[in-house]
Parts: sequence; C-alpha cells; structure tokens
Amino acid sequence: MLKVYEKKGLKKGYNRKLKEQGLIPAVVYGVGMDKSVSVELDPSDFIKTINNPKRYNSTFDVEINKLDGTKETKRVFLKHVQKHPFKDEYVHLDFYAYNPNEKHIFQVPFKTVGRAEGVIAGGKLKVALKKIKISSSPDIIPEEFVYDITSLQRGEVIRINDIVYPEGVTPMYPASQALISITALKLGPGGNEKKTEELVFD
Repeated sequence: MLKVYEKKGLKKGYNRKLKEQGLIPAVVYGVGMDKSVSVELDPSDFIKTINNPKRYNSTFDVEINKLDGTKETKRVFLKHVQKHPFKDEYVHLDFYAYNPNEKHIFQVPFKTVGRAEGVIAGGKLKVALKKIKISSSPDIIPEEFVYDITSLQRGEVIRINDIVYPEGVTPMYPASQALISITALKLGPGGNEKKTEELVFD
C-alpha cells in the first residue's frame, strides 16, 4: 500500500518547498470521491510500488492520510505521470480511483523476439509501434505484448489484428494497421539490390 498525505498548502510556493524536501506533489480523484484530494508522498515509496513488470500500468491501494486525522483507502491506477525533462525526478502524479467494471485507455509495451528469416535473407525489419494502445479494465492490463518474428519472410506484414489479446482487451487501431514488416529487396539496374518502396504506417 502506498501512503500519501494531504497537502498542508495548495499554492505553488508550497510545491517548491515539497521539492526541496524531496517529496512529490500529487492528486487523488475518481470514482467514489466527492472531490479530489491534493497530497504529497515520498518518491522512494512510489518507486517501490511500481517496481513490477507493469510499471506505470500498475494498480495499487493508496492510503490517504488527511489533515483531520482520518484515513481513506482507494484502489487506483496512474492517470498521469509528469517527470522532469532532464532529471530523473517526478514532478507530479495523478492517481485515479477506478471502478473495476469500467474500461480505460492504456499503452502496453510491444516487442519482438527471434531473428526473422526475411532479415537473414537480406530484408530489413520495420516495427511501427513500440507500445500498443488498448481499451481494458485496469485489473487485466497485460504486462507486454510479444511477437515471435522468426518465421517472417521478406515482404511479409503483421497487422494489429494478428496479435493475440486477452479477453476484455481491445486494441485502439483499425484491424489493418501495420505493426511489423520485413521490407523486401529487389534487383535494380545492373543487378544491384535496391529497397522496394517502404510501407506507410497509419
């Protein structure tokens, strides 16, 4: 469980003080909450909480310690993460208290494994997406999508609907969206190889 504490101040100057203390400002809002709660937390606690294969797609409980001494626990996922553009620091976090029966939009890492036969034969591997955008309940988000490209040949295309998705998970792209291709090569004038026109991804 991630412990967060209601902020004592709401002005920008207070956020600067939090930064000086090494704390992160955040907000908790969503289903079952009358209003959002501005909070602060220890970054090391947050990093431990998301230290799992799902990372920013993790779901977890937050214990909100309020200024009046009461506590409230909410099951949340990360709605927004703001990081410093140059430093490895978190600037602000949004925690969303969700209904497990509702779907939301997430981005799941996509990777390939193996070495394609078409690449060995001289083709070039093209991967259109490093992450696949899906609609899903927060509780069933896959850790990642993996596709074995070993048998792919030159000129072959794998599309978004060729990936296997868990029940309840829907990709947010047209079924024809190209995902992986092995660019074919053909002989040009004088017998030299040249690339065919590369695929254009939506």
